[in-house]
Amino acid sequence: NSLCKKIRVSIRTGMFNPDEAKYANGALVQLPYPTNDVRV
Repeated sequence: NSLCKKIRVSIRTGMFNPDEAKYANGALVQLPYPTNDVRV
């Protein structure tokens, strides 16, 4: 019965190929109230 108030999504590329350009970014979203609804 845990609740979540923040959701973080991140993306990272080029980890395994040293010749490929690396990119990383992320976003943090704060929900208006804590929820345990997985459909968020």
